[in-house]
Amino acid sequence: MRKRPSLLAVVLAGAFLGSLIGRVLADAGIHLTLKESDEEQIDSALMGRQPGPATQDVYIHTSASISNMPYNVFVRNPDLWIGTNVDLTAVGAYNNGSQCYGTKFEITAVSPIHCIGAHHAAAEVGRVFNFVGADNTTVTRSVVASLNPADDIEVYLLNQKLPPSVTPMRVLPPDWASYLRPGVELDLPAIFINQNNRLFCAEVAGIQTTASPMVVYHAPSTRLRGAFGTAIISGDSSFPQMVLVHGQTAMLSIWHFGGPNGVGAGPLISAHVEAINTAMRQLSQKFGTAAPYQLQPVDMTGIEKSP
Repeated sequence: MRKRPSLLAVVLAGAFLGSLIGRVLADAGIHLTLKESDEEQIDSALMGRQPGPATQDVYIHTSASISNMPYNVFVRNPDLWIGTNVDLTAVGAYNNGSQCYGTKFEITAVSPIHCIGAHHAAAEVGRVFNFVGADNTTVTRSVVASLNPADDIEVYLLNQKLPPSVTPMRVLPPDWASYLRPGVELDLPAIFINQNNRLFCAEVAGIQTTASPMVVYHAPSTRLRGAFGTAIISGDSSFPQMVLVHGQTAMLSIWHFGGPNGVGAGPLISAHVEAINTAMRQLSQKFGTAAPYQLQPVDMTGIEKSP
């Protein structure tokens, strides 16, 4: 019998192929806008799928059963609607714990030792978080310190590095406005995980830059996406919203507030790269971590800038 590749191998292959696809398209003279590339990937993944726990639970164990499960038995759902090649390991798993102002704690890894969350739901020093690697191994790390570099953004330092099976989330490059023009109606699909560890579809209305840049979301404009939408409620704060670039996730924002049908907003992470990188560097220097980690941009090879 032919041996099936491990989930870790599939995810690593997906990351490599994502970068390769961009170069192949560029070499062939085929250039897509971010919206064209992103909606093709997300809409094609949604096509023919039925919403519900069987296709939306990130893990086979649901939040309803988690109280009866030890932390080391998480298994990623092989039938997740987005597919197994899209790496979501950076998003913390089942970190319900205690609640702060009614909001459950959540963080997303942006380096092997740094994470990002919402300042209004900031976790205290010593708080333990869980991550589930691509090999289905649950990894626990605790918060050593944190800083609030900008807006509703909290940057955390973990007590030790995450393993290679947990891939830090990338962000859009510093010239993000060349791909997402502020003040323009975008209708750009995005994906996010909620507090029950289920994967949904949201839709970017546009980028608000009247004050600190915010990503504004409205109800999905298509029936296909709307079937996989949901309300943003108390407890969803800090979860990231992501777009897909050649099969790789890029974090746009984290939930600051929300409402029915996916309506909400969050700070645009790429607009605060300098401040976040400074906070990451300060935390690393203060606590003597070896590597000066910084936010990493997603590979935009083959993605055309907006006119």
